[in-house]
Amino acid sequence: MSNTSPVNPFSPTAAYAPTVDGSDGQMSGFTKAILIIFLVLGILGIFGSLIAVGQLIIGSAVSANAAVPADGDGAQAPNINLNVFPGALAIQIAMQFVGMILSALMVISGVMGLKHRISGLNLIRWTAAGLIVYKVVEQVLGVIITFSMFDQIKTQALEQMNKGPNQPDFDMGQFMDIMLYVGLAFGILWTIGMIVLYLVVFLHAGKQAVRARFH
Repeated sequence: MSNTSPVNPFSPTAAYAPTVDGSDGQMSGFTKAILIIFLVLGILGIFGSLIAVGQLIIGSAVSANAAVPADGDGAQAPNINLNVFPGALAIQIAMQFVGMILSALMVISGVMGLKHRISGLNLIRWTAAGLIVYKVVEQVLGVIITFSMFDQIKTQALEQMNKGPNQPDFDMGQFMDIMLYVGLAFGILWTIGMIVLYLVVFLHAGKQAVRARFH
């Protein structure tokens, strides 16, 4: 006769009873770290998207009024057209709203995951997949818009500089070209890093050993 007493499902320790695979029901430190990172990045992403939308709207308004003289000598303020191709501005704003939605899903799934809910883990997995696609589209669009805007930025900057009394002793146009490619390289590396992170999250959240610790 066995002396093992039945487990009371309503006891405080029931939630941490061993699962069918022999685990104790508690998530690993790596899983918890991923959930926290996802949650923090989601919060930062929401604020970042809101700021970006504000900058685009304000920048567009400033660009529309840039024909007004910047000072008393008749000089014109730089006029940077943010709508570098038909619908470019609208696409950028729409991308920020999509990013905001994905960031909100990151926050929701992170919170649900920390509560050991399998639905939160599922949401994290598919949000990570969506973020991979989003990052690729965002980077491609960013490169296209950057190159489209660079010529007008460079031309107007050099014109303003040539009007000044002090001229640099180096080729400013070449310096701006170098900075453009450095900035693009940094942006691409950052995007690759984020894609790797989201891919790790997607694969980790799909492991059976990880999913067995959620309910």
